[in-house]
Amino acid sequence: MHPVLINFKIPVWMAQYFGPSSLVFANWKLLAGVFAACFLLFMWLSEPPTYDESQPPKKNSTALLWLTGLIALVLALLLGGVGLVKLGRIRLHTYGVLVSTAFLIGIMLSIREAKRTGENPDNILDLAFWVILAAIVGSRVLFIITEWNLYAADWQKIHHWTQWRLFRIWEGGLVFYGGFLGAMLASWWFMHRHKMNFWKITDIIVPTLAIGHFFGRLGCFSAGCCYGKSCSVSWGVTFHQGFATKGIPIHPTQLYSALGALTVFFLLVWLRSHKRYHGQILAWYLLLYPISRFTVEIFRGDAERGYLFKWDAFPQIIGPDLLTTSQFVSIILFFIGLSIMAFRNKQIKSTSSLPT
Repeated sequence: MHPVLINFKIPVWMAQYFGPSSLVFANWKLLAGVFAACFLLFMWLSEPPTYDESQPPKKNSTALLWLTGLIALVLALLLGGVGLVKLGRIRLHTYGVLVSTAFLIGIMLSIREAKRTGENPDNILDLAFWVILAAIVGSRVLFIITEWNLYAADWQKIHHWTQWRLFRIWEGGLVFYGGFLGAMLASWWFMHRHKMNFWKITDIIVPTLAIGHFFGRLGCFSAGCCYGKSCSVSWGVTFHQGFATKGIPIHPTQLYSALGALTVFFLLVWLRSHKRYHGQILAWYLLLYPISRFTVEIFRGDAERGYLFKWDAFPQIIGPDLLTTSQFVSIILFFIGLSIMAFRNKQIKSTSSLPT
């Protein structure tokens, strides 16, 4: 797989209309402010009106709705032209495409399951926005924590914040466990605020995490991150670009992870059709995925993921150098899964229906 799907150089004529000497470029901050105002107004006008039986229904202005939407679209295209000229070329990274695919498939599967179980799909869509945002932030934060020395040095050398490596998520540098923890915190906050059944909704969403992780690991394989140790097995892969060790056969740990995530997904879907109480699928995910992740970590060769303990007494033996950060988190999540299962099993014994 190639790290970059599309690499297109911006034509020279675009600089004439969107370059530093253009009127659009000179006023891009003003245009951005007007765009934000029009977009927010458009979103507000497109919100379905709430009806009060004691008052006549209010009607939104259709003309103003279309006008604000059209202005926002035109300004977005103009600002996009400025951004493209500044970049100089369009690069569509395979990693970003597959991660985006993971989010889209996860949302669609969650909405389908929500309809099947009688939940409001609109709530799932609203929740998905916060989950995606929290997952990206959480996964990036955990990676920065494990690579703090690298990013601290980057901040000292580069003074303009737009050039900091911390924003280059298309280059990789997203830790799944950080994204998972961020998504769980955002889910709990959102569901608590909207008085949703946390256990039931997590059972709807959790299997989609596994299928999303499957596509995410394929993205890692394209970028060459999360690579394995050198090996002599027949299925070893050799990278010639990307972040992986180049020129020698290494374990395709990204594909190991993808296969493990896909297996977990099918197991969770099967278990969901046989579950006895809400929260059971979340518990099983916290049991199954950490086992897969802990095992794959044994064959990982990228030192960036960090170690809690290192032991180099037997370097000739393929091993995890005692305990990586992800293995430590896997152990914690595994015991959390056991605790949830024991807690919910105890509840189910006290009632004949699914506990809320």
